[in-house]
Amino acid sequence: MNSVGLARIVLDGRHVAAFRYALDDARLAASLIAAGIGAKLYAGKSEGRVLDLSRQLARMRADGYLIFVSPDTLGPVCELVKELKVLRPTVSVTFWGNVDGANPVLAERAASLGQFLPAAGIEDVLRACTGEQAGAQLHSPYLSGLLAAEDVGRFGMTADQPQALTIAELEWLAANRPASGTAIVFEALRQGPAELLAIASRLGAVEGAQFELHVQAAALSDEVLQALALPSVARLVVSGDILDRIRAQAGSLQIVPAESAEDRYARASVYGKNGNIVLHTGFYFDAKQTPGIYHLELPLSMPAAARAEVYSWAGSGMDIRSAAVLRGEPGRVSEHLDKFIAPLSLETSGWPKHTYALGHDSDGAASMTFDGVEATRQAMRYVAFSDLHAMTGQADETAFITMRTARDADELERHLHAFHESGDITVPSPRHNLHFENSCRWMSYGGCRLPMLRRIAVDESMKLSSCRDSGSIGEVGEDYDQIVIRVKQHQQLEEGRRECATCEVRDSCSHCTQLPSEWGGRYCEFRKRYQQSSLYLELYGFAKLCSPTFKDLPAESVALKVSFDGLPLQYYRGPVGQARSGKRPVFVNMLGQHLVWWRGTRKVLRLSEPLAVMAEGWWAGADEADLSASLAEKFSIGADEAHSGLLQGFDKLREQGVIHA
Repeated sequence: MNSVGLARIVLDGRHVAAFRYALDDARLAASLIAAGIGAKLYAGKSEGRVLDLSRQLARMRADGYLIFVSPDTLGPVCELVKELKVLRPTVSVTFWGNVDGANPVLAERAASLGQFLPAAGIEDVLRACTGEQAGAQLHSPYLSGLLAAEDVGRFGMTADQPQALTIAELEWLAANRPASGTAIVFEALRQGPAELLAIASRLGAVEGAQFELHVQAAALSDEVLQALALPSVARLVVSGDILDRIRAQAGSLQIVPAESAEDRYARASVYGKNGNIVLHTGFYFDAKQTPGIYHLELPLSMPAAARAEVYSWAGSGMDIRSAAVLRGEPGRVSEHLDKFIAPLSLETSGWPKHTYALGHDSDGAASMTFDGVEATRQAMRYVAFSDLHAMTGQADETAFITMRTARDADELERHLHAFHESGDITVPSPRHNLHFENSCRWMSYGGCRLPMLRRIAVDESMKLSSCRDSGSIGEVGEDYDQIVIRVKQHQQLEEGRRECATCEVRDSCSHCTQLPSEWGGRYCEFRKRYQQSSLYLELYGFAKLCSPTFKDLPAESVALKVSFDGLPLQYYRGPVGQARSGKRPVFVNMLGQHLVWWRGTRKVLRLSEPLAVMAEGWWAGADEADLSASLAEKFSIGADEAHSGLLQGFDKLREQGVIHA
């Protein structure tokens, strides 16, 4: 081979983070270039669907590819290489890394797509690629100019190489003064006390840098700890037992235990919880504007062979960080749970790599487990909006509020009417974690991700839907891109039929076209008649947002009085003029506290009642004279005092960003 391309799947714990290259790939590339072999590091998109990333791989135009694999990355890598082979059937692919513990079916698939290097480390890979059994030298990507000083913060450094090379890199770094705002990860897990002392002698010379050293507890002698107590060493991440002696000798040096299995499970729980919320709400706030499936949902009651057919059909259309979502009654889910455990991933044979198991009863009780790990299990509940007033459940449950029936639509309209008439809303206690299913449909224009097909649900007849409570968009076996085109065409036709382009709420409406059939076309009616529908739903999370600072919130429900565009004023009662332009905050009276909140943020300020009157009146277009008169009447003060207080209040409100100049 005259040229080779290098890339890998990068993990965050066991979660797929990105497709790019890592430090070891750059070290290999620098060494191959020095040996006369052209090497290219993958510089394409780091995220996206498999089909698009494989095209980026193909554009590298390398004679062959050297791709690092592990049991946790073998599935997505195989899917990438499969699509690469469609584009370039004769290209050579070599896998390197350790795949012990991977799914055997997946390992066989990888062997059919390329060859494995029986390599123990990077030096072995280099020797295999150059054909030299001895004398193949490691070269630094930093010293060779393949990576620059600003790349050190992203890729880190390693001591897993000849010590002279490590020292040379540190001296180069000292001369080039890296501008990194984060600590540079320095891998030194294989270094003993003597090697760490040599490294410490050079670290102090790297001005302006902070290092995070990864070391073994056994290598931390008292002498080493003293030598590493440098301004440039931000912390030590220690593998092994951290003895009291180490903590005592560390002094001001920060000691952090290496990530444990429990830590990984906790991180997986966060991924699982956030992904589960996105799946249900439709809030896919990624910047990518290209299609790609993030969540592929299908029933466990579907035969295993049919599920395998679905995985195969969706394969290249799935995002590199995607997951399968298996749903069913709790007993069936428990029976299958061991088939979801990574890295074996027996259910999907490694692709999609991640899995959610959703077990649910007919009474709405449910649970979610991520990647088959029991420690990630989270309690859930489905509650119809029409039954929300009678909702019960545990404080740690996540409740998804559904609005699928005509009864739910009737109840929603009753609540929206009352809210727009009075500004009053009663929301559940913050002890409940509430989310509205498909709340994306209540966002403003641009919030709908339907044309991206981020989520697809498959039923037992192989029909596809996207929004969980709406109709079919196609069926398994159809070309994915054709489904995307058809969905876009349907959206455009529906927007034309509804006359969205000339609608008075076109900018504040998501233009949702995937709606429950039982609503009977009432969506447009809701959005036009009740222009703060989205705010109404957002306010269900307001008490939860404020709960860290409100320790005495009611156990069952919280009453709010709200002021915003299109709602009655709550504080100012005088004459108003033209409402002022700008990003107006929301004024909320909760438990007698006067709060101002900026939508889409967690920013909430408390105001005194006089300041609330001033701010609300200012946004409503009241002039100074009317505001002063209102303050004088409401608080029984003289006109001069009211006017003086108004001017001082305006200054405070401007400082806080509540009003503008």
